[in-house]
Amino acid sequence: MKLVNSTVIAALIRRDRLIVTSYRLSFVLELFHGIVGLALYFFISKTFEGFSSSDLGAAPTYFAFAAVGVVMGGVLDATSSGVGYRIREEQVTGTLEAVSTAPVTSLDLCLGLMGFPFFFASA
Repeated sequence: MKLVNSTVIAALIRRDRLIVTSYRLSFVLELFHGIVGLALYFFISKTFEGFSSSDLGAAPTYFAFAAVGVVMGGVLDATSSGVGYRIREEQVTGTLEAVSTAPVTSLDLCLGLMGFPFFFASA
C-alpha cells in the first residue's frame, strides 16, 4: 500500500500555484516583501563588518546567519500557522467539502494543502 499519492499532492500544489499567480499584484508584493526583508538584514550586516563572527556558528557573515533565520522562520510560519489559515480559506471559498470528501487520505490532503506555501516560503 502506498503511503502517499504523489499525483494528488502535485495536483493540489499546482492548483494553489495557479491561484496565487493569478493575482499578479499580490504575488509581486509577496516577493517584494521577501526581498525587502532580506535587504534590511543585508544593510544591518554591513554595520557588523569587522566584528568577530565566533558567535554565529558556521555562518561566515551576519547576513548569511540572518538569511537562514528568515527563511526558516518563513517556512515554520507557512507550515504551522498556515495550516489553520489554509483550512479556513478552503472553508470560506466553499471547496473544503469537495476536497475533503474526495477519495484522498488525510495525509495527502495535508501535504497537498501545505505544499505550495512550503515551497514558496523556501524560495
